[in-house]
Amino acid sequence: TAFYKHLAKFVPSIYHDEMHPMAEREEEMAQMMIFTPLEWYLFGEDPGICLEKLQRCGVPQLCGKVFKSGETTYSCRDCAIDPTCVLCMDCFQNSIHKNHR
Repeated sequence: TAFYKHLAKFVPSIYHDEMHPMAEREEEMAQMMIFTPLEWYLFGEDPGICLEKLQRCGVPQLCGKVFKSGETTYSCRDCAIDPTCVLCMDCFQNSIHKNHR
C-alpha cells in the first residue's frame, strides 16, 4: 500500500490535464518519481543487479511441467531469480549447472 500512496501522490502532479510546456522535463520526472520506484518495487532489489541476473540466465526455457505433490524438484542457487525457482528433473539434467551451487 505504500507504493500505491506514492503513486497517488506523484502521478497526478506529473500527468495532468494541462500540457506541460517542457515535455522532456515531464518524462524525466516520470522516470525519477514513478518508473524507477516501480522497478525497485517489482524487482525487490537494485533493478540493474536484477536485470544482470536475468541476462546471465540466458534464454528462459519453461517446460510447463505441473509438479505432483512430493515430486522431486531441483534448484540452482546461481541461476535462480529467487528461492522459489525450481526445475523438473529433465530440465535440470538437460541444462548446464556444473560448478553451480
